[in-house]
Amino acid sequence: GSALDPVAALRRWGAERGDAPGPLFGVSKATLHRIVKRALTRIGVSPMKYSGHSMRAGFVTELRARKAADTEIMAVTRHRDARMLAIYDRPEDLFERIPADIGLNTKEGKV
Repeated sequence: GSALDPVAALRRWGAERGDAPGPLFGVSKATLHRIVKRALTRIGVSPMKYSGHSMRAGFVTELRARKAADTEIMAVTRHRDARMLAIYDRPEDLFERIPADIGLNTKEGKV
């Protein structure tokens, strides 16, 4: 897996954290949001498009790419509806699969 693989990162964190009950990261949503924004800035990525919630989308996207069943993913994310889960599936090639005639400028990565 790559350094940016969210599933591998979560497994590493789980091994370090252990299986004690409680929040996965033990931080508030606001703290997680700030951590993600600062980390993106440090690696030269604009933090304007991302937040702590992006981790949830990355998790869902990665598991769906690995062909996990929606019911398995929903057991972890606590989604109750697969339609809502689908909103979090954001594959990298999304703009490559959408027809260019709907007005997306995919060459410049703009929507």
